[in-house]
Amino acid sequence: MELLYNIVDERTASILEKQERDKQKLLSYFHRLEEKQERDKQELKAEIRHLNQKFDNMINLFVSLLTQKNKEK
Repeated sequence: MELLYNIVDERTASILEKQERDKQKLLSYFHRLEEKQERDKQELKAEIRHLNQKFDNMINLFVSLLTQKNKEK
């Protein structure tokens, strides 16, 4: 009977170890995913700033052209 308990204990320990390894792998995966999301978020913010700057430049050019056109009249 003790042999049976030892076998069950070994199997249980093995299963628990595998679960812990799997858990650590998942946590690592989630951590990498969060890091990637943060990088993507920062890249998107930078792209939005860049597009806003281009838009501002276009608006300023448009206003300058309108002002110049009105002065010519």
